[in-house]
Amino acid sequence: IREEDVSHDNQTAALLRTQHELTLYGPESIRGSRRNYWNWYRTSLFWDECMEGLRFFYDEHQHTIVPRSDPEPIFPLWVESQRAKYLLQQDGVWSGLTTDQINALKEVKIADFSALCDEDDDVEGDENSYGPDYEEGRNGRKMNVDSESKKSWGAHFNAFKLWYESLSEEEKPHASDLLAQTDWSDYSWCWRQCHAASALLCGTPNVKGITMSVKKLKLLARAGFFRAFPYNGRESLVDEDDYEGNDAFDSTFHTLEDFSIKYGSTHIPDWYDCDAAFRMWISALHNGMVNFAKGDSCVLSTPQIERLILIGFCNDRDDLSNLSRGDVIWLKNLFELKRYRDLFGDCNVTSDFPHLHEWVNEQKELFRLTRAGKRDMIHASRLEMLRDAGVDFFTGECLPNTVSESEVRSFCQFISCPDNISADDNSTQNDLYWKGRQFNKDFEALKSRGTSSVLANEHEELYRWFVERRGKLLLMQKRAGDGSLWDNYFERLAMFKAAEGHLNIPDDYPDKSLLMWLSRQQDILHLYSAGQPLEIHPTQMKKLIAIGVCESRRVGPAVKMSSRTMKRKFPSKKVVLG
Repeated sequence: IREEDVSHDNQTAALLRTQHELTLYGPESIRGSRRNYWNWYRTSLFWDECMEGLRFFYDEHQHTIVPRSDPEPIFPLWVESQRAKYLLQQDGVWSGLTTDQINALKEVKIADFSALCDEDDDVEGDENSYGPDYEEGRNGRKMNVDSESKKSWGAHFNAFKLWYESLSEEEKPHASDLLAQTDWSDYSWCWRQCHAASALLCGTPNVKGITMSVKKLKLLARAGFFRAFPYNGRESLVDEDDYEGNDAFDSTFHTLEDFSIKYGSTHIPDWYDCDAAFRMWISALHNGMVNFAKGDSCVLSTPQIERLILIGFCNDRDDLSNLSRGDVIWLKNLFELKRYRDLFGDCNVTSDFPHLHEWVNEQKELFRLTRAGKRDMIHASRLEMLRDAGVDFFTGECLPNTVSESEVRSFCQFISCPDNISADDNSTQNDLYWKGRQFNKDFEALKSRGTSSVLANEHEELYRWFVERRGKLLLMQKRAGDGSLWDNYFERLAMFKAAEGHLNIPDDYPDKSLLMWLSRQQDILHLYSAGQPLEIHPTQMKKLIAIGVCESRRVGPAVKMSSRTMKRKFPSKKVVLG
């Protein structure tokens, strides 16, 4: 499915609902009566007519993957919507389908995706493959590059990968030191790649002449490169202040420091006689610190920010909070997370980026402990900044231990069938985040309209409460967590499809994590159409296509490498081996 094929899905979905409304059985079709989509479509003659058309299509083609090129534009969209409802109901979320409708859809094998991608079922490809003939250029265009330099990068990469795989588990934590002693040429190459990756992810100075792309970043990460050559944290090889022009900052800072010692403030009054460039530098520092406090881009290094804090730069300004060293480190990690999101499309950091992965998991664990009763583990302002960045705290991982598995299973049983009666839910009393909320009553009212599905734009808090418990159930069913996060997001997407009839989720939809995830899946489908290796299971890709997810190249914000340049092009042997 291409993007241009679904550009009018909103209009088609509205027409689909109109067709349902105009062809109802029984008294619900009385003119002027209030119509509920979840109820009236079950008594719709139009549903039966479409089902009959689907039977004819299945008899002719032996599958139910109706192409968007069908002469009747409503029909493919109707099939995709029924497939979303069917998959939801099979997974335990009542979507409003009756028993007869479920049986009818089952007869035509609506959940059989074998007709998709039969010619190439191994869509994952070689995750470590690297195409030497092209590189991603501006605006996503493929451009020729120097073949010798590309082969040189690939040769170095393969050499590192083979060498790292040959190390024992005891040797891998000391890989960078071992490589420096065994092969200085490969170590120098790794050192430069480490700095280039940091320049892209953290905004630190870059080695002159070295570039880093998202594709290279992925290959290095999968090969365990950032476990051997950490670019951040205590073990980092990157010196943020080893760049051309750093001496100029030091000399100007000393002037400001001397002023603060003499006058007790870093505010430069109008009467003070100084160079205009010095005042502009102070103003630039102020703007940089304002951005940094919000977790946005800032050219200042961690040591530089700490030095400004020590002389009272933040304390002297009302619009700046007096940051601690812990705040500086936290905000630096938040900025790296935002860069990761802009590069990869979401905040689901993989373990291939160990430092950032551990930091995100630590924030989720602090949120979980706070909800369990250990107060002030994570400040509300930090939680809000993480949520604004796109971190999803409602996938089931942060549900506190005070909420038992039996309570989660009881809730999921309640939403699986229209006739199930809700049990007394005390889970909100054991969860400080939801304490005092009676969501079961809200859900009983919701089920009365004919479904257990809920959308974020209908009742945001109820929606998060719902998807978190569904996510927890998926985690319990898949103890290793393999695929549970993907299934949770797919379930959210299917609920939107079932309710709205299309997948054009508006930009102001409250579930920002779902928007980012959908964008990432569309990008993956685009890569598949271009013959690139994927990071998705074949079954998952088929499920996306089957409910109408189109391929669309993600257009995210441009992420540029740091403009500052390192003083050195090669590592210092004295630093490494001394």
